[in-house]
Amino acid sequence: MELKDKYAQLCKEYIDAFCEKQDMVFSEEVYTDYYLVFNDFYIIDIETVRYDIDNNIEKGVIKDWYNYNASNFQNTYVNYNSYIMGVHKVNQEQKDESENTPYCTDCGNEDLIYIDQYANGEYWKCKNCEKEFIYKIKKEEYL
Repeated sequence: MELKDKYAQLCKEYIDAFCEKQDMVFSEEVYTDYYLVFNDFYIIDIETVRYDIDNNIEKGVIKDWYNYNASNFQNTYVNYNSYIMGVHKVNQEQKDESENTPYCTDCGNEDLIYIDQYANGEYWKCKNCEKEFIYKIKKEEYL
């Protein structure tokens, strides 16, 4: 048995264990040497499948990870290992915090002078470019 045949057999064993654990179906017709498709939707690489099985990650977490990355595709991708360690929660906290921090829309500077409060936002002046603007407050803050 050649080395590549041994590798293919090991991959098959990982895929079978993963499918059983996650209640997923492997789509063999779209199999490549690296990327795997499950339930005709989830595209997952073999190393992530291996990590999930070797570390006995709780059932369903991989779907949460996949959906998190799919819904945040314009932001930073979080690999599976980092997701399990909670990086996605830190990213969300930083995003939430930055959304509540006023900044100059012209130069991006956060060094501002607070001027006044209006019904639709706060009135600020940028110390860098001296632009005056209204920074809109998120509606959730009023609930």
